[in-house]
Amino acid sequence: MFLTPLLVRVAPSVRAGERLLLPLEKLLGVRSIDQEDAEHPDALKEHVVVVGYGLAGRTITKALKACGEKFVVLELNAETVRAARARGEPVFYGDATSPEALGHAHLVDAKALLLVLNDPPAALRIVDVVKRVAPKVPVLMRARYLKEADVLKALGAQDVVAEEVEGGIELLARVLRLLQKPRNVIEARVKEAREATHTSERKLTFPRPTFGELSVLAGLKVESVLIEPSSPAVGKSPVELDLRKATGALVVAVSRSGALMSASPSTPFEVGDVVFLSGEGAALREAIAALTGRS
Repeated sequence: MFLTPLLVRVAPSVRAGERLLLPLEKLLGVRSIDQEDAEHPDALKEHVVVVGYGLAGRTITKALKACGEKFVVLELNAETVRAARARGEPVFYGDATSPEALGHAHLVDAKALLLVLNDPPAALRIVDVVKRVAPKVPVLMRARYLKEADVLKALGAQDVVAEEVEGGIELLARVLRLLQKPRNVIEARVKEAREATHTSERKLTFPRPTFGELSVLAGLKVESVLIEPSSPAVGKSPVELDLRKATGALVVAVSRSGALMSASPSTPFEVGDVVFLSGEGAALREAIAALTGRS
């Protein structure tokens, strides 16, 4: 127990492909990628090699598992490996800068290598080694700064996501949404930002605002009506009732069985529906009368 913290600190400097590591692995209670390969030499093929098992690594592997893709993870934090192995995850102690470790991970037979380390110098070494060990395997990775992307691509990385760019663009989109700019304006500003930095196929996504969040709609009057069994609107749609033309009010939403539905003009109302209407005072009164049968 006394030696474990020291050994964990020293361990990353020892390559997982070296037989010297075996006593250390046993002492730390972790399983290395070369041990796994020795016992199951044909288990890895058409898989994804993931380097790093922090938050990004866990998010990626969770998605890969959900998609039915095979993967193996190389990680140098013994505590992380031990915890992952206890959950049955294919996470192994291994140094991805080591050609031996990459060989035991069957990199040449992999579909791709995903690199999600928080260590830029190590990332550079890994890309260099990967391109020498398995030059045809695509390398996808992240970098902290945009200026690192060109160097990594020159070494052989196929796709590099710059965190400072993606983080900045995400904040740009959110602040423009907070300032209540129209969506097409936000998309244009984001496109300009991407073209000035790096291209991306990722679609623009951000939370849509609610009515209450848009100050320009603060004066919009909204009223609700419960569709009762005696209502003349039961079984009829807004189009059939000619509600918009007859009253001037607009059906903006319908709550049915506690779930909010989009206001489709052709969907018939049912008993128990709560209909949300928008419009001027007189228009709302006329719409309520039309839906309840009471003037």
